[in-house]
Amino acid sequence: MSLYLAIHLAAAVAFFPLVGPAALRWGKKRVYTLAYLGLAVWFPLLMVVGRLPAGFSPAWQAAVFMGVAGAILSFHYVLPGAMIAQAIDHDAERTGLRREAMYFGTQGILQKAAMGLSGLLLAALLRWGGYEAAHPLGIYLVGPAAGLMFLGGYFSLRRWNLTD
Repeated sequence: MSLYLAIHLAAAVAFFPLVGPAALRWGKKRVYTLAYLGLAVWFPLLMVVGRLPAGFSPAWQAAVFMGVAGAILSFHYVLPGAMIAQAIDHDAERTGLRREAMYFGTQGILQKAAMGLSGLLLAALLRWGGYEAAHPLGIYLVGPAAGLMFLGGYFSLRRWNLTD
């Protein structure tokens, strides 16, 4: 498992230098929403890892999956901070107040709530669908569930109306 996390993180770090130029060229919102759309399409493909034809070992399939996921997620790791800073600056121009603590505190609460809910969703999927070789449906549904979450994020991000 640690190897796959290392592949994921190495791919994300390798793509970090592309995030800034992409955001400058096409805008933070467009790049971020496209990354979320890409993740909404990519994560359901987790269902096929380990089930592709012979010649592609499950270990290699998982490594490729994690590498591509890391590359796309690099945008998710970088852009939220820049977008929150943009919202803070916009709020300061509008109100004359600097309320960074409020914004970052709210972000922290929402992130922790999302992490807790994701753990509950994972547990529910595994309990309902199974997590053993004889009953693997719960494991197969993890990717599509993540894809649906990213699709929801995509539609939420489309409502972002600050200019880049």
